[in-house]
Amino acid sequence: MTIKDRVHAFVEYKGLTVKRFEEMCRLSNGYISSMRKGFGVDKLNNVLMVFPDLNRDWLLYGEGEMIKIAEEHLEEPIPTTYVDPARINRLIDTVCSQQETIAKQCEMIERLVVNEQGGDAHQGGDAKCAVAK
Repeated sequence: MTIKDRVHAFVEYKGLTVKRFEEMCRLSNGYISSMRKGFGVDKLNNVLMVFPDLNRDWLLYGEGEMIKIAEEHLEEPIPTTYVDPARINRLIDTVCSQQETIAKQCEMIERLVVNEQGGDAHQGGDAKCAVAK
């Protein structure tokens, strides 16, 4: 059984698709299907961080069991939660759009205050809005 075969076995065990496994481990699309010899160090570390229960020796050499027993990985740091980069970009776009809307509303408020004060914005109060830029 090759490393590629063991990856496929693990993916099936986890109930994932290879595409989802690649996304979760920050591997390029098609990385597993084009794998010839194995993982580079960075890619292997990504996989083991996302799946701390995966037995490294089993994955690389076929030695031992696929899944570590609980005592073996209790002391390992908890991996960071995977966040889809596309989702982050959508959230950033939403925040930027909201900031633009707030800026436009502040401009409208300032114009209304100027009109209410008879054309002099400095008569009475200050109508400036605080918008993070």
